[in-house]
Amino acid sequence: MFKYKVCLNFKKNTGLISQDLKINNKEKSADKQITVEKIMLRNSGISIFFQSKIQLDDFTKIFEMVNRLKNFLIAVTDVSILNCRDDYEEIIYSEDNQGNWVRLVFELSSNIAFIDYQKKLSEDDSKNLVEYMYGFDRLPLSYILLKKSKNISDRRQQFISIMTACEFGVKEFYKETKPDLSIILDNLQSPSIPKLLGSIFYDYFQDDFPKELRKKVQKYVEKRNKLIHTSEDNTPTLFECLDCYSAVLSTLNHLSKFNKSYLYFNLYEEKVLLKPLGNNQAQLVYSDLMNEYITSGQLSISTKVNIENMFDKLKK
Repeated sequence: MFKYKVCLNFKKNTGLISQDLKINNKEKSADKQITVEKIMLRNSGISIFFQSKIQLDDFTKIFEMVNRLKNFLIAVTDVSILNCRDDYEEIIYSEDNQGNWVRLVFELSSNIAFIDYQKKLSEDDSKNLVEYMYGFDRLPLSYILLKKSKNISDRRQQFISIMTACEFGVKEFYKETKPDLSIILDNLQSPSIPKLLGSIFYDYFQDDFPKELRKKVQKYVEKRNKLIHTSEDNTPTLFECLDCYSAVLSTLNHLSKFNKSYLYFNLYEEKVLLKPLGNNQAQLVYSDLMNEYITSGQLSISTKVNIENMFDKLKK
């Protein structure tokens, strides 16, 4: 048998009650290649001990189990420190032939997690800001949900939150442009988002919503539904979360343009690329239009680049 240990080392006190959990593997894990042998809870962190029938070179399954442990402890015992990845360190060890624990290190991958388009506020923006502060104007909940979703570290929860923002945004648009639909959208089984952006959109406005964008939204609506109704193993990739975010932002932006809202921003349609340079380094590449705005001081771009362990690639 081969033994492994994952340690979640907390960076601050949590008040977590110290205990060692008894693991009964006789029934549930009889056919499992990897089994949980022991779990130690301490104020300083959590240690999970695993045993495998074969020597592992892909640790994806172990970290799926660790993520499930985190979700359980957050939901059942309020270990809220696990909500923020920056508040703890995650390390995995393997036991060598002498019984020593040796730290394992993985290859890294770099990906854009999100993009902030920080524009210079115009006079109209300043006017809208003050009106909103005094309560004379409203800010769509869809934009708030979407922008705050960038701070959700769990990709499953983040994806669902992004698509919830999409659903709210489409319904907000219809209720504002077609107030007579408010009762249907609020109280009855309303049409699906793809239909509201498809045939229904054309029937009401005699215009087509961009086809490719609608198809992408439909794909992610189906993905969202699967996430809600299926196993936790079905976790979105970082790229899917970013692409879903971009699709929803483009959807809300298109509706804002159609509705002549001050929330419309032409640069939301411009793409930011991450160009790999090797050795886990990358360069951000902007469009010509974005570079013009940046150079003139009208725009500042900030991004969060996620550096993730590739659990199927041990560092040599």
